[in-house]
Amino acid sequence: MINVGFDNYVAPARVAAVGQPGSKPLIRLVRRARVRDMLIDFTLGRKTKALVILDSGQVVLSALSSEALAGRYDREVERGATLSLQEE
Repeated sequence: MINVGFDNYVAPARVAAVGQPGSKPLIRLVRRARVRDMLIDFTLGRKTKALVILDSGQVVLSALSSEALAGRYDREVERGATLSLQEE
């Protein structure tokens, strides 16, 4: 599991993309997700620094930077690959 901030986690297999919230297309994506009740806000009132888009179409708001989340994702994927190699 990937910690997206404040002890909130997302399954790495469900992550489709991670982005910064400043662009107009992502602002529209957040707005649409909010209207469709597909928005998960894990910022606890802090500034949104990254969006995590899940394969289900849900959008997760995080107070962590996209670089930090990408690093956590990479470590989790690498850890999972190492575990599957050990199982063989």
